[in-house]
Amino acid sequence: MVLTGQGATSQDTAPTAQLDVSVVIVNYKVRDLLRDCLRSLEHDLAALRGEVWVVDNDSGDGSNEMVAAEFPWVRLIPSTWNRGYGAANNLAIRQARGRHVLILNPDTKLQPNALIDTLAVMDADPTIGALGPKLIRADGTLDRAWRSPSTGCSASPSCSRTTRASPATTCSTWTRIPRLTWTRSAGRTC
Repeated sequence: MVLTGQGATSQDTAPTAQLDVSVVIVNYKVRDLLRDCLRSLEHDLAALRGEVWVVDNDSGDGSNEMVAAEFPWVRLIPSTWNRGYGAANNLAIRQARGRHVLILNPDTKLQPNALIDTLAVMDADPTIGALGPKLIRADGTLDRAWRSPSTGCSASPSCSRTTRASPATTCSTWTRIPRLTWTRSAGRTC
């Protein structure tokens, strides 16, 4: 298990080590949801080499203190002002060391093995440049926070770099965007 961050003690957390995944979470005034989100990551991260970044957008609700006290392995970036969702994600992504980056909203709870299975799909198909997992609501219904694959544009904040020019395909579990398309369209928005 390699979890990096404040208080990390593993010798495997050297700055040059390549990790399987960097999870980036932007938080704003949702301390208790963030706690549940971080707890849901622990199962899968025990089997992966990963790091978790939390950028707190000046919540003022005790989120920073909670993360530091309960999750010392999380790399916390406290901000003294609300820099916005995109800028906060970019702040952590620039420092991420994972082969893959997961942008995760703090109101999300991962099911056991969800991250492990998703990374296995990504690793098995090198043509995938971005992947948007299926979202299930707390009541068990499918969250349809996405647009038609014909537009290739996702309404989900976690897939905000998808472009209309990207031919995305939807399968039963994931929306896949080919790696070549992702690379060519980087930086463009819907």
